[in-house]
Amino acid sequence: MKKDPFCITEPVFRSAVSIYANCSWEDVVKNVKKHRPSADINIRDGDEAKGRHNILNGDFGTIRLLWLETFSYDNVEALGILVHEVDHLVWHIMKDMGIGFCDSTREVHAYLSEFYFTAIAASLKKRSSRNLRKQ
Repeated sequence: MKKDPFCITEPVFRSAVSIYANCSWEDVVKNVKKHRPSADINIRDGDEAKGRHNILNGDFGTIRLLWLETFSYDNVEALGILVHEVDHLVWHIMKDMGIGFCDSTREVHAYLSEFYFTAIAASLKKRSSRNLRKQ
């Protein structure tokens, strides 16, 4: 894997997600299996996804991961995939916290989505800048 995953932790609910970007799903599976051999994660044959949110459970506890096959600020499709996967992430976090999705919890969803989108995008931008300076 060319780039190591990184973690974003949200301070209110203390939720966290490991981010894998600019790599194949196969790379993600190999990395997870290397560090968490008991994780139930597999390569799905024929899956054309360009992003994915997974929740892994095992003797290590629970790990959330978000994968983006490619990410670039100038790629509108990549930004859309990030929004899509963040929505899945936030929905599961809220569900796990016992917060239903309804009119009275819209702001929770909106703030949590904003936090994760901004934190992930900023981290990817920072890592991208660092890699450009190394070249």
